[in-house]
Amino acid sequence: GGTAAALPLAVAGPTAAGTAISRRRARYRRAVERALPEVADAVADSLAAGRSLRASLAASTASLHGPPAVELSRLAAELDLGAPTAAAVGSLRARLRSNRADAFCAALLSQRLAGGDLAALLRSFASGAAERDRVAEDARAATAQARFTGLLVVAMPSGAALFAELMQPGFFGD
Repeated sequence: GGTAAALPLAVAGPTAAGTAISRRRARYRRAVERALPEVADAVADSLAAGRSLRASLAASTASLHGPPAVELSRLAAELDLGAPTAAAVGSLRARLRSNRADAFCAALLSQRLAGGDLAALLRSFASGAAERDRVAEDARAATAQARFTGLLVVAMPSGAALFAELMQPGFFGD
């Protein structure tokens, strides 16, 4: 193809790779966000068993799988290397960059500032996040149904005209 084909391909290749990487990161982030209720429950269970927050964050990786397990393993590794809890949780927050992760990290660090029952707070976060997911899924289902109904209403006149033309050829030509 020569230079005429090489130039667009040279531009399209890195653009396609960048798009693929950003979509992969977004899927990964969404997978971690969807699993944050499970993560919160696992940390709350570990806290209720008498572990510290640092030990609970490390121990909760055993009950998780996929992207959330990877993120908590990374957090546990940072803690094992001696990073302060606030810094390790802050790096988790910076990696995920989402409102739900911000809320989870704020809940984890709130005990240091205000005290209180962190396990109960995390369980409350988990139930609220799960309820939010359920409501969002219901809303997606309702809007999908409404979009399909709208498509049918828009397509009915064209479908009726096509049907009339098939039943009586030349119907619109007369």
